[in-house]
Amino acid sequence: MASSVVTSIDGIQALRSEWEPLASLAGSPMLDHEWVISCAEALHEERQLRLVVTRARGTLSGVAPLVLEVGGPGRHLVLLGGSRLYEPGGWLFSTEAALAELTAAVIDLGAPLLLHRIPSDARLAGSLTALPRTRGVTILRRASPSLAVNTSGTWSDYCSRLSRRTLRKFSDGIVAAERALGPAHIEQLQPGPADVGPLLEMFAELELSGWKGRQGSSIGQRQDLARFLEVYCRRAAERRELRIMMLSFGSQVAAAEISVDAYGRRWGLKIAFREALAVYAPGLQVVHASIRAAFEGGMTAYEFLGSAEEWQHRWRPETREYQMILTYPWSLPGLFGVCRDSGTALWRRVARRRVQAT
Repeated sequence: MASSVVTSIDGIQALRSEWEPLASLAGSPMLDHEWVISCAEALHEERQLRLVVTRARGTLSGVAPLVLEVGGPGRHLVLLGGSRLYEPGGWLFSTEAALAELTAAVIDLGAPLLLHRIPSDARLAGSLTALPRTRGVTILRRASPSLAVNTSGTWSDYCSRLSRRTLRKFSDGIVAAERALGPAHIEQLQPGPADVGPLLEMFAELELSGWKGRQGSSIGQRQDLARFLEVYCRRAAERRELRIMMLSFGSQVAAAEISVDAYGRRWGLKIAFREALAVYAPGLQVVHASIRAAFEGGMTAYEFLGSAEEWQHRWRPETREYQMILTYPWSLPGLFGVCRDSGTALWRRVARRRVQAT
């Protein structure tokens, strides 16, 4: 096997045709080429890129999509987009041998490795903890879980397991909104690339109307996040994976959800609602409709992205567990990282990280 490091956007783009077979093994849109290159373009400077790749007999066999971040808790290799979006991630590899080669190539870079949210059952953690002591040391910590609804049955059977209070909240909210504002209308869109800009403008306006607007965390106030959503959603639309669920009361758009349908599951990326209509629970209503669409579309799960939130438990979800991985190679940067991190509140700061509900 041979390994190399890609340090340019053009270099990542050149891997596109080879990427899909590896991504299909992972089964996560956060490891698709579209996600990774969108993170590279929108969230990082090109000089930070450290995408490690391995090849077996000339064929792409492994990818570690990393960037070198300097500042905050120090100097670390992190997943592309990991510290900005805080979504679950990992590496791509075809075999155990490819994973071992990829691990060795990453360690050879010499910098401390900080992976925020890796699935607890991922083989990546095992590969890093199995490093010989002469190569480095790895520390594992529990990271924020996420939740998911199993949608492999029928919608009617699933609803029979939800609490009456939950179902009544949804029905009563619709009835009250229709009396006050006009007919409720729920629509699922499968937009094309040209539709993405106007839909994101509508979504940004919804976010600005509420607490995200007041906190300055809406996509209309964060250029990096807005740029990422624009380039990623356009690519997802080209693949016909992008979905927009919209809820209107009368002539007003009350709530919207951005999601992608990939690998037999629906992945909820972001939710926004008009705060003036909060009494009708429009955000919850639009998620409920999207979960129903996942059932009716033959999906196996609806995945809540971001960290698990209390409001999501009303849908009786399953829990997805993740680990935070910190590896220090026995190199000068690695030893310096041990000293620096042990003298800071690295773990306390990282462990407290939470993203806002999507």
